[in-house]
Amino acid sequence: MCSFDVARTYFGFLDGLGQRLRKGGIGDLAPLPLLEQLPGLEALFRSFPVVSETERMVAARRLEDWNPLGQRLLLPDATPAPASEFEAEFSLLVMAAQSLVEWSHEAIHMLAVEPWCVGRLDLSSKERLSEWYLAAEGLAFWYADIVVTRAIRRSTPETELIYCRSSVSNAGFHPEEAFRRVGLSAADELLEGYLAAFLGRDSALVGSGDPLASTYYERLKGFYRDSRVTLGSLSGVLTQFGATGDYWRRFCRIDGLPALTDADLPDEPAAAMRMIGMSALPGLRNANQALLESVRIRRMAQIRAWHGWMLREAARQGWIATALPLDEPAFMDAIEAYLDDMERALVMLGAGSDSMAVARIEAADRDYERLVRAPLQIAQAVTRYRYWIFPYFEPTGGLVGLWDARTDYSHEEAEAVLRFVSERCDWDRDRISLLAEAFAALQTTDRWSARAAFNRVMLHPMMRSGWSIDLGVLSPGAGNFRELLFEFH
Repeated sequence: MCSFDVARTYFGFLDGLGQRLRKGGIGDLAPLPLLEQLPGLEALFRSFPVVSETERMVAARRLEDWNPLGQRLLLPDATPAPASEFEAEFSLLVMAAQSLVEWSHEAIHMLAVEPWCVGRLDLSSKERLSEWYLAAEGLAFWYADIVVTRAIRRSTPETELIYCRSSVSNAGFHPEEAFRRVGLSAADELLEGYLAAFLGRDSALVGSGDPLASTYYERLKGFYRDSRVTLGSLSGVLTQFGATGDYWRRFCRIDGLPALTDADLPDEPAAAMRMIGMSALPGLRNANQALLESVRIRRMAQIRAWHGWMLREAARQGWIATALPLDEPAFMDAIEAYLDDMERALVMLGAGSDSMAVARIEAADRDYERLVRAPLQIAQAVTRYRYWIFPYFEPTGGLVGLWDARTDYSHEEAEAVLRFVSERCDWDRDRISLLAEAFAALQTTDRWSARAAFNRVMLHPMMRSGWSIDLGVLSPGAGNFRELLFEFH
């Protein structure tokens, strides 16, 4: 059997699953032999109403939204493997397997923050958010590295090179081998090892004397050390825009919101992830369709509430730039009305009125097109700045955008911003010419000329697409969203 036939036979369901997720999670799937070895995962996928696409090739990813609190699932785009590639048939098989691993990893992140989404988990503290996110990362990598790759190996014949000796998280060798060297192989034992390592705690990998185990531990230890800095920055940004405060209290702490995890989930992060991984997720195999549909509706409303909240905060805090005038009072009234509608929809859902909640969301989306999106399009509104949290842009504390009184860049910071953004853009003669002018202006002492030249090149369409968001393009009703105020890969 050639690898194309293997990919179609064993991973063909990914096309149907991707199409369904891109259409709002509607529709049934035929029996899926591989997913049947991953109890609960297919049900989890059915709870998502919308996805956001990212580049399939990791090296090509320039703008990507990763934020589980925003409730949008990331999927690689539908671009097939290039037919001209050497061993293209085998590449297709690898790509299909990697897609399942990545989708699963992302979905687990979403499940891990669900207690926050239904008001049971307060993440307003930097320490609390960091610990929960690190534990969730451990759970997600364990699930991808161990649970999913084992299922792939069992289900796909003769796949020696498909996550047998490496994994998505570790290209040099498979993490299973590192744990096997210290006598651990059961899934629950490996989950304990992942959680301990990702939380920077003592792990079975420490002190074993085995070079493979020690190497992997050092890798995870580095992830823990570096991520705490990044997550501290994320916490600060979320606090600045009220996401873990007023937003959470208004749109998450609502009685009766449906959830896929039990209300008695432990408060301690590692214990909570153990329960999610070993019982809550597998238990979703028996979840009824009504619950999954209710959770899907909850996500529909919260995704829109997050979008509306961030758009309102952008306007409030002066983070929107326009080419033409925008009637700000009318715009703000429309955004507030949209947020009110999402809050009402969530209250209705909590009271058990699923159909009324959906009707409210759909009506609000129609109003958004007319009263919010249309004015943004006319005004040619874009985001004025965005925080780059991961990868963290150190020269300006993460802030990338136009040069004005808010950013108040030095000449050195402005040069760093231009280099950072231009590296994410394709070659273009006009852009390169403007970029050269800006760098030349930055060599002078004329601050105003330098600022004007900097902003000209930053607003060039090709440069702007690398750091700013075109607000008029986004449409909740069409499932088009972006993370407006920060970038987190």
